[in-house]
Amino acid sequence: MRQKRGPRSTWAKLLLFAVGIAAFYASYYLGNRYARVTPEFLNLSALEKPQPIAPLELLDQYGNLFKQERLSGHWNLVIFGYTGSDALLQEGLALITQVKNRLAIHPELQRITRAIVITVDPNVDSPERLKSFMHRFSPDFLALTGSTGQIDTIAQLLGVTMRHIPNADNTGYRIDHSSSIALIDPDVALVGLFTGIVDAASIAADITKLARDRAE
Repeated sequence: MRQKRGPRSTWAKLLLFAVGIAAFYASYYLGNRYARVTPEFLNLSALEKPQPIAPLELLDQYGNLFKQERLSGHWNLVIFGYTGSDALLQEGLALITQVKNRLAIHPELQRITRAIVITVDPNVDSPERLKSFMHRFSPDFLALTGSTGQIDTIAQLLGVTMRHIPNADNTGYRIDHSSSIALIDPDVALVGLFTGIVDAASIAADITKLARDRAE
């Protein structure tokens, strides 16, 4: 005898269908937001149109207020990290140092290209702690901290996700976060992201192309 399917089964299927549709559109949106739109880029996943950076108020490692206006006039390579995972942060900053070295054949472009670190652990990474960490890198590299709300806002704009994961013995935590490098242009707009496996030569070449195209 065939059993009749009750309303609960029907609603469950409808709910699963709706969740599936929502997941599809979410992945489609996120995937296309940073889709490559110009094949000549080597590493950059560019936005179709640069997205202006919303107002923000953070503190740099010297305790100075950092608003979005301070991004102006620079090619800003922005990474997220925290001093509690200093090996990964050093790796990201070392890569950007190599990018600057690659730009030595374009002295002015090299001068206005810099790294900006935004901490994902603002309750621990004070300006003093960030200053102690950053002293080994180029003096024009900046590290920023601020309120959790401000960090979350800029992270969302730059496509960065993060989550706190307690250690097994509950004595501490780690923070998993995106490892992409965001490129913010001299007009204070997000151009795109460097994601996946990247190298200094390709990043430098992409920045050089962008700067050259805008100068023409």
